[in-house]
Amino acid sequence: MSDNSGLAEIVFYSGGFDTTSYILDRLITQEVKIQPIVVKVSEIDGTGIDRPSAYQEEISRQNFYTNFKNRYPELSHNLFDEIVYENETILDEETIEIGKYAFKEGIFSREVNQLLYFHQVSKDKNFHYPTIGYQKDDKLTEKDIEFFEKVLKFNIPLVETTKTQMLEKAIENKYDSFLYETWSCWFPQPGNIPCGECALCEITIVDTKLKFPKGTLI
Repeated sequence: MSDNSGLAEIVFYSGGFDTTSYILDRLITQEVKIQPIVVKVSEIDGTGIDRPSAYQEEISRQNFYTNFKNRYPELSHNLFDEIVYENETILDEETIEIGKYAFKEGIFSREVNQLLYFHQVSKDKNFHYPTIGYQKDDKLTEKDIEFFEKVLKFNIPLVETTKTQMLEKAIENKYDSFLYETWSCWFPQPGNIPCGECALCEITIVDTKLKFPKGTLI
């Protein structure tokens, strides 16, 4: 797959409400080119197990790409095919030390999480301030924000925007239907049902209507 990262805004994308809302706003109301980046490293969350929600996130992303290009064919050229980085991404010593520092300072809850892998990919591929989807309901502290921007070198454009404000803007611009087909839960239950208890579920404001292929319920 070709790398269009120099031609578009880089967005680390999981298929969740926040980044989907952001991507839609950029594509539709601002007509910005977007390059989705997906990192599929084993144990990306530093928990010793693979990401429980990886399958649901994959379905959400592919559903979004297809539906967007069908509904907005005139803008489809601005949404580039996602670029996936898998187990070739290895945390270097400097990045590992960043994780240790963030954990010690209470910024991270673990020494390794997906943000470290996003940072490593950015270093390896020379991405300049890629976008991540943290927003106001995530309640980042000033210390968190400074660390994400100055150390990890991320762009956090939604940090002063709530989920409710995102939905209101989506309704105003008539792309809210996409947001009801996103996935925001870390621990899916059998039948692809959100757990209702994780940190993502606690702040979600929509019930997902995402449909899964028959015969693939887990």
